[in-house]
Amino acid sequence: MIKPITFVIVIAAVVGLSPSAKAEFLVRDVKSTGAITSLADADALLAGAGIASETTAYLPFIDLIDPDFAVSGSFTNDLSFPNGIPGQNDENFAIRATGFLVIPTAGTYTFGFDVDDQARLRIDTGNGFQTVLDYNGNSFLTNEFTFLTAGVYALDFVYLENGGEARAELFAAFGGSDFQLLGDTANGGLAVIQGAAAVPEPSSVIMLGLGAVGLIGVAVRRRRRIA
Repeated sequence: MIKPITFVIVIAAVVGLSPSAKAEFLVRDVKSTGAITSLADADALLAGAGIASETTAYLPFIDLIDPDFAVSGSFTNDLSFPNGIPGQNDENFAIRATGFLVIPTAGTYTFGFDVDDQARLRIDTGNGFQTVLDYNGNSFLTNEFTFLTAGVYALDFVYLENGGEARAELFAAFGGSDFQLLGDTANGGLAVIQGAAAVPEPSSVIMLGLGAVGLIGVAVRRRRRIA
């Protein structure tokens, strides 16, 4: 069986990703000067309105809590929010996590998040971002989303914390498998990477893959001739 990280490297070559593409989310954590009570407020904050402080970090997956004022959700990897202050109950902040989601097999996937307070997940399948999950209250929420072809797709996750506990987990499942954190390939989760070039039309992924196989065959024949 091909390991998930091996498949990521193959896909990177097929769809024109940078050879230095890394398996990780880019996470921007922004604290507000005022109250954040809706996703519209979070969008405005992330666009530059009322920023008190911010931090950007690369994280392997989204399983974030405020360790001083929260408990684990569905998973227990428990990373701290990048802009959190140790010993303090962090409130009124938003994060944006972006990356490129590697879909190894066409079909219907179930995405989910476990958040306190609110969050939104969007995926771009080549015709602009589509909302997969959108929730304005702390909850465990899932929804199905269909990919017509295997490929690499831009992902955008926005989360906000108003007050109280702060928790954000992002995960998915396919074909009857258990939910696994996006990016946690070691435990069977879908890969999320950085360093992607423009994603081709989904229908071209198969042709590009066949071309890559052909190039590998040419290289093998040349090596044999040289030998």
